[in-house]
Amino acid sequence: MTTPPAAPDLPAVSDLPTPPDLSTTRDLPTPPDPSTVPDLASGTVLQLRQEDWRYGGHPLRLRVEQVRHDISHYYRDEWIWIVGQRLDGDGLAQGRMEALVRVAALVGVAGPATR
Repeated sequence: MTTPPAAPDLPAVSDLPTPPDLSTTRDLPTPPDPSTVPDLASGTVLQLRQEDWRYGGHPLRLRVEQVRHDISHYYRDEWIWIVGQRLDGDGLAQGRMEALVRVAALVGVAGPATR
């Protein structure tokens, strides 16, 4: 009968490194600052340039129905989700959509949030 190989020398538990304190290293989203995230009135028509909204690749006219403050805080007050009706050149509704819009593009369109 053969002898099994010797177990490798393992470090003692006291010799292991201390794990990092995750409570101070997490990068969690901060809640939105109401003074920087606008509150748009329902019916407001936005004229957005191609670079002022994500995932479209073209300018957009959007009639606001709802501003999604509840999910916009993940974008650090730089982008905000807006639900509304996409409008054609004549102002006719072309369907409901959600758009992730650059907050800086809304300066002067509305006042601060009044939630």
